[in-house]
Amino acid sequence: MPPRPNRPAKPAQPVPSPQPPQPGRAPAAPGPSSPQALRPRARAQRLLKSRAFLAGLVVTATAATAILAWSLWPGRATESDHGPATGDVSIATAASGPEPHGGQDPAAPAKPLARPAVATHPCKIVTRNAEGAPAPGFLVLVDDVLALDAHDEPVVTPCEVRLPAGDHTVTAVKKGHRDESQSVRILGETTLEFAPQFEPFAEPAGFLKSRFGQAVVGDELALASLNLDGRVFDPYIAPDGLTIWFAGDRKEGKGIYTARRFSILDEFGAPELVAATQGADLPSSPSLTADQKLLAYTVLGKSRIWSVHRSDAGDPFETRQPLKFTDHDEAWLSAQISGDGETLYCVQERKGVIRTYATARKSLEARFDKKWIPHDLPGTHPCLSQDALRQYLFDGRILSRATRRTTDDTFSEPQPVAELDLRHYVARPRYRQYFVSENEQWLYFADDPEKAGNLYAVRFATTPGWGYVARGKTLAQEAREPVAQAPAKSPGPPAEEMPAEPVAAAPATDPRLLPLPYAAWRAELDPLLAQWNFAKAAERIAAAAAATSLEDDRELIGWDKAEVELMQGFWSDLEQAVGRLKPGDVVRIGALQVEFAAFAEGQLSGKAKDKPVSRSLVEMSPGDLVAIVDRFAPKDDAAAQLRIAAFLVSAPAKTSPPALAARIKKAGAGGRLLVERQGLRKLRLAAQEFRRDNIDAGLKILDALIAAAPKSELADQARQAKEQLYQRSEWRIVGPQRWNRSVPGEYAVAEATNAANAYLVSTDEYGNFQLTLEWKTVGPTSQGAVYFRFKTGDTPRDAAFRIRLVNDYEIRDRPDRFSTGALFDSRGAVRGPKVNAVRQAGAWNTLSLRVEGERVQVAVNGQPVLDTPAIDPKVGPAGYIALDGEFPGITYRKILVYELLPPAASPSAPAAAPAPPTKKPR
Repeated sequence: MPPRPNRPAKPAQPVPSPQPPQPGRAPAAPGPSSPQALRPRARAQRLLKSRAFLAGLVVTATAATAILAWSLWPGRATESDHGPATGDVSIATAASGPEPHGGQDPAAPAKPLARPAVATHPCKIVTRNAEGAPAPGFLVLVDDVLALDAHDEPVVTPCEVRLPAGDHTVTAVKKGHRDESQSVRILGETTLEFAPQFEPFAEPAGFLKSRFGQAVVGDELALASLNLDGRVFDPYIAPDGLTIWFAGDRKEGKGIYTARRFSILDEFGAPELVAATQGADLPSSPSLTADQKLLAYTVLGKSRIWSVHRSDAGDPFETRQPLKFTDHDEAWLSAQISGDGETLYCVQERKGVIRTYATARKSLEARFDKKWIPHDLPGTHPCLSQDALRQYLFDGRILSRATRRTTDDTFSEPQPVAELDLRHYVARPRYRQYFVSENEQWLYFADDPEKAGNLYAVRFATTPGWGYVARGKTLAQEAREPVAQAPAKSPGPPAEEMPAEPVAAAPATDPRLLPLPYAAWRAELDPLLAQWNFAKAAERIAAAAAATSLEDDRELIGWDKAEVELMQGFWSDLEQAVGRLKPGDVVRIGALQVEFAAFAEGQLSGKAKDKPVSRSLVEMSPGDLVAIVDRFAPKDDAAAQLRIAAFLVSAPAKTSPPALAARIKKAGAGGRLLVERQGLRKLRLAAQEFRRDNIDAGLKILDALIAAAPKSELADQARQAKEQLYQRSEWRIVGPQRWNRSVPGEYAVAEATNAANAYLVSTDEYGNFQLTLEWKTVGPTSQGAVYFRFKTGDTPRDAAFRIRLVNDYEIRDRPDRFSTGALFDSRGAVRGPKVNAVRQAGAWNTLSLRVEGERVQVAVNGQPVLDTPAIDPKVGPAGYIALDGEFPGITYRKILVYELLPPAASPSAPAAAPAPPTKKPR
């Protein structure tokens, strides 16, 4: 079990209300310029129209109160201090400007946001050993978070954990075993069974090795991979916890940096500079929209708020646009964009006075309104949840949370969440400096942004403080059922026979799964040859020559006949050689040197160190029998050597490859023909598999031939057979892109500009399939992709899975979620590869994509990079395949896609439900 938290978060003292104004910050005055005085637009208009006089009186009185209060406060800001774009807001201004805030009546106390309730379903989790017996005591992770019971103790298997509806990854963990994960879609009550592999001497891995998994409350974890080569500060953690963004002044330059990790248990990879943010000025306070397509940030000490954009979450940021850019003597200390990208929260410093503002826009395409409205944001710097309904404050000791029910409401009074004693935290009010994870369990912070500039993560809660918490209970161990004893028969009338239950008809087997006729025939012949029963083998060959099922294999049967005759010839040579042995001759039987005595009825007898030894010829090894023949066979007799070679071929499991190769060489042309026919048989079988559209089986035969002797003529023939397969895949050009087809078999994007919705689309739909291709990129931003399982009428980018192909050789030693081989679904969720195996731009790469049900396996340049489930309710079990042609600089060739046949049903197990038909056998 993981260690128990030894430093629980202390119950913090209630935060006094109201809070005293911070030094240098203008207090919130209770007049119309105060955030609490803002009203919805319609209400303001009614006040202007129907109660103009009363409204003017109230405004005048309230404004006078505000002015008096401000005039008595040090560091006050007057109207003349304020720039035109951010001036104090009157009722009329509130009526005509955007209102990201203010729908709640200021007279009423702000109501805190209740923690959302999450509906869950029971999921029973059982672990078993390799024999199927119960193996209790495994920890359970749900989406990489440890499941706990009501007392915050880890539950262990067998257990029941309640899971929300939807897709989850459940992992069973125990020391001495390999972590085993299953992807599951929860729709109701379910049961999961695990059989983790036992590895008693393996080093700890996964959860048991992870600093983040084993961290206790209060531990400060230095993010070592990020704290190199310069100053870093103002962290921002993505809602899924897999990507971190921060400001940095490192050797690569000043700008916003990002780093990724495969799961929340892993360390972050090496940081990458967002090139579009690099410049002479030092940026700060990065934040992103929920789709990760817009990155907003401020420029430290200047009146600059910038954003950079990209078209897809995996693409580099390119376009930079100003969100706020003024010439006044003001500085924007921090900013945060809302998850939907329609509201921007900012902190301004002007003449020593700090104010918080907000501005809104009606759509992502529109500009933000020029009217900036003062916004009540507890804690000064925006540290908001993705939905902007939670705001966090941290003073170096107390972490508090303020909430609101809608973005039009004011925030409630901050409530303490945790008390932390951080050794590395030095508060710097001018910096945002910290950020809280979306699930409210981790605080990410910079130790001292003005000096050291290192990043840390600290766990401040045992379980997530917001949203779903993996809760469950340990169940009683599964008891073995006793073997039932048959009851004694009592006398009486014979019981009526129960009518036999109807036997379900066996599911029809795809004929392509049945063995090929010649393969089935060799399955009968080879055991006879291995037993050296050559006479019986000759009888079978004679019968096979007349079999109609082997009519297409007459030539191969003839080869079999010739080889069996050679084997029979060897056995005749052996019997003659044994007959020529004389008493006292030394022969080898295994490790023994035996003095020959006699040979009778197939038994060879003699003495080894004065002990009697007796062996039948069929009990001796092929090498020992060949040694006897070699005593009398002429070394230059190629025919005799060929018979020996054929005999060694009959028992390959008992013969070493070097011994066989040496004998074949002595056999001359006959030996070469013997070897060639072994390979030609396999080539014939591969061709027959291709003819019946069992491509996967045929390719396995060819790949084995190539691997056995890569430089042989037979391997060249196998490669030629594979090359011919590429002509089987037909592709339709869809969209406005111009493809260069000047090189046969290649599809190159000819245009130098992007072309939306441009693809190469398969002519057939595929459910379970194997795709192989080669691709290369030529430019720094060149990229492609493979989309699969989309339907006619859908856009691949919106309703398909996608494998990313990109020119990222420069960061091959820093793989992340967006590296080549990453899997995207229609919602933008990403499964990153474990390694980046891509080659340099201009070099050809190979891709292997295998899809079976929900399992997706990706290999790049022969190296497995991804093995993950693919679950997306918008994507069906079968559909078309498309190669992306939207971006220039990508070329595809040697494209082969084929259907994977379902596994043959086992007689002892029910057949799996057949996959939906996708294409007809050719």
